[in-house]
Amino acid sequence: MLRVAIKKESAIDSYLKLWYQDLQHDFLSPQDWETLHLILSFLKPFFHVTKATKGDLATIDQVLFNMDILIQHFKKSLSTFSSNSFFSSQI
Repeated sequence: MLRVAIKKESAIDSYLKLWYQDLQHDFLSPQDWETLHLILSFLKPFFHVTKATKGDLATIDQVLFNMDILIQHFKKSLSTFSSNSFFSSQI
C-alpha cells in the first residue's frame, strides 16, 4: 500500500491541494513524503525476506539466514538514520 501511495504521490498531492480546506489536518507535507520514502526503503528487506521464506518449502536454515540479514539491516539503518531523530527512534 505504501509503495502504491508513493507511486501515486503527485496525484495524491494534487488531490490534497485541491481539497486543502477540508483536508488541512490530513495534509502531507514534503517532509511527510520524505518520511514515507524512508519507511519504504527501511521495510523493503522485510518484504523480500517474507516472500523468500513464505510457504511450506522454507527451511530453518533459510529463516535463520534471513534473520541475520534483517539484524544487519537494523544495525545499518540505526547508523544510517542516526541524524534523523524521529525515524531512528522508531526503529
